[in-house]
Amino acid sequence: RAKCLAESTRLWANMDEFNRGRLLDLIPEAVYLCNPTDTIDRLESYDALAKDNILYNIILWFMRRVPNTEPYEHNQGDKYKMEYSDWLKIRPLLERIQTDGTLYAAISGMADSFNKGKNLTDSQAGEMHRLLMEIIDRKLPDPNNIRHEGYKIISEAEVIRIKNDARPGDWDALRERAEQIPNAADRIFVLIHLAGANSRAKDAWRRNNIDKARKQIDQLPTIDDKTNRLIYAAEVAEKIDKALAKDLVKQAWEQLFSSRGTSVYDLAKNVIDAAYHVDPQLASSFITSLEDDPVRLSYKRTLRERVNTLKQADKKDDKVDNSCP
Repeated sequence: RAKCLAESTRLWANMDEFNRGRLLDLIPEAVYLCNPTDTIDRLESYDALAKDNILYNIILWFMRRVPNTEPYEHNQGDKYKMEYSDWLKIRPLLERIQTDGTLYAAISGMADSFNKGKNLTDSQAGEMHRLLMEIIDRKLPDPNNIRHEGYKIISEAEVIRIKNDARPGDWDALRERAEQIPNAADRIFVLIHLAGANSRAKDAWRRNNIDKARKQIDQLPTIDDKTNRLIYAAEVAEKIDKALAKDLVKQAWEQLFSSRGTSVYDLAKNVIDAAYHVDPQLASSFITSLEDDPVRLSYKRTLRERVNTLKQADKKDDKVDNSCP
């Protein structure tokens, strides 16, 4: 690896400015590993979104150890194999991120990777917790994007996961702040997110968060927001209470087809995916329930094909799992 870096550094030194810029856009992680100082200096000429995208891609490399141009499957809650030394390399990059969504995504990756008692000592966890909270306090809410506390609350929730010693009152305080978010769709999202993030809480606390969110979903003005929030609630509830998860997906399906609108296919596909994850038979029953009018018959055929695709994916996963030692 040292020889490779040395050769890459030599090539960079002999490269013209145009090609250096292209490489930074295409493979920022490789450029950064060879020339960290030059990379950071060059990013100062980028606008905030472009710069944050490159910084996040570099952070992703430290998490995955796979070039960002290669496919990589990561599901929420999956842990990256990282050590404290990786955090020390990521921290200066995190300090330079400006936009709220990108900062949250990076912090969430930290919470999926680091945990006191597993790959952090007590002092390391305490120091990481302190530094991340300082970054959050400085940068959130983002005055150029979401101005309420939504991103700040869910970012703090992720950091609490790292230290792993929060008192119940810490989570209650986050929930109280979430309930003050003025935007209904964002308020509902944050309440659901807290139910998912606080995995050490009693199921009753987590269900209560979902119930609080669910009661407000009817306030949302669009079918898109209503459906997407119900799907998210079902995804979180599935880890707590299967019956509740099924009920939430059923609600999403029923409200989606309560009107005669024809522009619901993408939403219907998402509901079918969520239903299949909770219970494959539930997804099939939804398709059977569609009325036999011409429009819904076309949905029926397409959504049935979607269920078959999901079944094939399950079979492929089973084959992979069975071949593992």
